[in-house]
Amino acid sequence: GYTSSDNFPTVNPYQAVFQSGNYDAFVTVLDPSGSSLYYSTYLGGTAGDYAWSIALNSLNQAYLAAETASDDFPTVNSYQSSREGSWDTAVVIFSSTGSSLIYSTYFGGSGVDGVRGIKLDPSDQIFLAGYTESIDFPTYNSYQPEYQGGGSDIVAFAFSPAGSSLLYSTYLGGSGYDRAYDIAISSVGSVYLTGRTESPDFPTINSYQSTINGIDPDVFISGFSSTGSALEFSSYLGGSGEDYGRGVAIDSTGIAYLTGYSWSLDFPTLNPYQSENRGAANAFVSKLEISPIAPSIELIKTVDGFPDGTVGITRPCADPTYYYQVNNTGDTYLSDIEVWDDNGTPDDPSDDILVGTIPGPIAPHRTAGLEYTFERLAQRLNTATATGNPTDSSGSDLPDFSEVSDSDDALVFPWLVIDGNDYNGDGIDDMTTWKCEEGKWFIQLCPYDDSEVIYFGQSGDIPVSGDYNGDGTAELAIFRPATGLWSIRGISRVYFGTDGDIPVPADYGGDGSTDIAIFRRETGLWAIRDLSRSYFGGLLDLPIPGYYDNSPGARIGICRPSRGLWAIRGLTRRYYGRSGDYPVPADYTGNGIDRIGIFRESTGLWAIDGMSRFYFGTRNDYPQPADYDGSGFDRITIYRPATGLWAVRGLTRKYWGGENAVPVTW
Repeated sequence: GYTSSDNFPTVNPYQAVFQSGNYDAFVTVLDPSGSSLYYSTYLGGTAGDYAWSIALNSLNQAYLAAETASDDFPTVNSYQSSREGSWDTAVVIFSSTGSSLIYSTYFGGSGVDGVRGIKLDPSDQIFLAGYTESIDFPTYNSYQPEYQGGGSDIVAFAFSPAGSSLLYSTYLGGSGYDRAYDIAISSVGSVYLTGRTESPDFPTINSYQSTINGIDPDVFISGFSSTGSALEFSSYLGGSGEDYGRGVAIDSTGIAYLTGYSWSLDFPTLNPYQSENRGAANAFVSKLEISPIAPSIELIKTVDGFPDGTVGITRPCADPTYYYQVNNTGDTYLSDIEVWDDNGTPDDPSDDILVGTIPGPIAPHRTAGLEYTFERLAQRLNTATATGNPTDSSGSDLPDFSEVSDSDDALVFPWLVIDGNDYNGDGIDDMTTWKCEEGKWFIQLCPYDDSEVIYFGQSGDIPVSGDYNGDGTAELAIFRPATGLWSIRGISRVYFGTDGDIPVPADYGGDGSTDIAIFRRETGLWAIRDLSRSYFGGLLDLPIPGYYDNSPGARIGICRPSRGLWAIRGLTRRYYGRSGDYPVPADYTGNGIDRIGIFRESTGLWAIDGMSRFYFGTRNDYPQPADYDGSGFDRITIYRPATGLWAVRGLTRKYWGGENAVPVTW
């Protein structure tokens, strides 16, 4: 809260005395009995300071949503180190003892900015909601990037757990006066706001009440996607008088609970405890389904655009598992895809695109999922068979589903072998392909002076070559999902991981040798043998470990192709690319640091962050950037499985490895 008292009780404080402004913020923690203070502290500068909302993480660290007019408001590890307007919002994290600040930052534009609500998600990402009168409030990945006018707009913004990076920031409003007063996060990561709006053109979607009721303010409730870039639900709620939303909560089924106060005599009521306004402002409580209940859901597969779901891939050769999820909108999306039968013959998409229907009603904002098993055929044409029932967001089977089968030309993500492609120790990457059905390796020693064909492994294995002993030369290696075996040719056999894990070998320890490691998509587990276990990412993510900064070892990272999200643990979270792009991080400049990049198979586009855009390759090509000439930087390269072509941009074209092998250089 806030205080003007110079004798406010303090115990173990960060700031022990009033800071001489009109008001100071305060944080107070009582013991479980309420009879004594654990800590209590002022927080502020020499002007006005207010704290409006608080959240707590699992370490008992307090997160505050605050406002300040002080130029000397305390900042620590700040995202924005100085005040930009007459009032700025502030985000503050206290240590568990209250005696020190872990993080504190200004955040705002050149006008008046305020914040009223703060929540944390399970990973301690910080979500806030409030209002702004600034035309230059910071925006990023925004739904509304510009101020809408009317004297005040709503703002919603989110920070990474440490506050070091902005995940998104957006305006929300119409031509009238709009403010948010509370925020909630659903079980699927959607972010909901409530407050008041006077805008007749306030954005609405899937709304219970699509127009404002009169000229006085109405309550609003709006739901953003977890990225903040899309509005999933937005509605007015109110009568002909003044109505204000002050609190919002979302239960596990996606039902919204609102509270606030109303001056309206005709505020909407249903099954009420009190059916009429008894004078002046009355409190209200409303329970609202925040999206229509779908009578049924049609599950369909798409390839280009993924408008209604996301395809993620695990093992591209050993009976890989593909996961497909469909949002509970009740809508059916068709797109221009090629559907193939078992013989690779194009089929009529209208005959095969539907894979099943889930009978409704399904609770709002639940997620239906199907699991497919694919067999890799020539040129990445994959036969798909539904092998499991759809599940809700908790993983429970949904009833009454009939399994069906069909096929599509699905995206296959090749193995990422970031350490193991120099097999003779000359500092040059070697062109390498693998035929998993035969356990056959084709190694072209660059610069093309020798070649080898080696049998190592068997059908169902995954190649995981690397420099496991740190001698500067890569060893052939395989991971056998069925047993968790890692077999490193001429060195060792180790059991680590289980069926369904994705092998992600890299030099995580920074000692010059490749570490055995797996990523488990179902739980987001990264397990690095003899080093660490951590959780980062999930079911729809592709692992992309790499050397993204000057730290000695590889960093854990994921890419979520459905949204173009790149998240590098402890370093950055950003959006680059779009649905269906291949992530192709590599050292394109020769400075030892991997750059974020994508390959867009449909057009042959390579887009490298901070560099230019190149067109090289075509549909069904595999991107294989690597240093094939010892120049010190990774070159844009494709492998064409239909012909065995390796094409290195600006350097060479060579046929090696045979048709329909899988490249494993990069």
